[in-house]
Amino acid sequence: MNSPSPQSAVQTSGKGSKFAKIALIFLGLVLLVLLSEFGYLWYTQRAGLPQESSLPKSSSLVGETPDQQAPAPEIFGAALVPEKAFAFAETIQRLSDANKDAFFRSATIVLLSTGEVSEAKTEEKIEGSAYYVYKITIQAPQQNSFLVYWFTQSELDNARVTLIQPNQQTQNVSVKDIVCGDSLTIRENIDLLDTAPDSRLFLEVRRGAL
Repeated sequence: MNSPSPQSAVQTSGKGSKFAKIALIFLGLVLLVLLSEFGYLWYTQRAGLPQESSLPKSSSLVGETPDQQAPAPEIFGAALVPEKAFAFAETIQRLSDANKDAFFRSATIVLLSTGEVSEAKTEEKIEGSAYYVYKITIQAPQQNSFLVYWFTQSELDNARVTLIQPNQQTQNVSVKDIVCGDSLTIRENIDLLDTAPDSRLFLEVRRGAL
């Protein structure tokens, strides 16, 4: 076998030298990254800085809806505080008078009531400019106290009513499907940014032993 010529030997030696330099540079970068990571971990442990996973998460009102938020605990028998509503109404009136309406994305009042249905029937009633056509009376849990709800025809047509059976199956029904003995929860959403006269009604009916 012929020995490599001196020129070939020089070229081979040059390629090996370049490869070694590249490998050393790469290893040096890897070591530098590892040393930086170890140094940061050591510093945070010594300084007591919180890790990223332990930092509190900032909450944002944007994109959140009442349905996405944690449900509020149920409170029965608590006294209403009308003064809060009056103060809120005065604030809304001042903001409206000052033409600040454009700043608000949501302004909603929610009324949630629960009781056992003691009466549900067609009955007409005129109160001011409102014409009511249906009446539901509910009794407070474990109390001899009653609350009467009057519905306009528009509210009857637009109310969202969900019936929950003892086997937890649900179905959409109408207000007139509600009968005495049903457990009824009425949620009324009053949107202060909506010019429609009627509020949005959501009724949840539980029937039978659950």
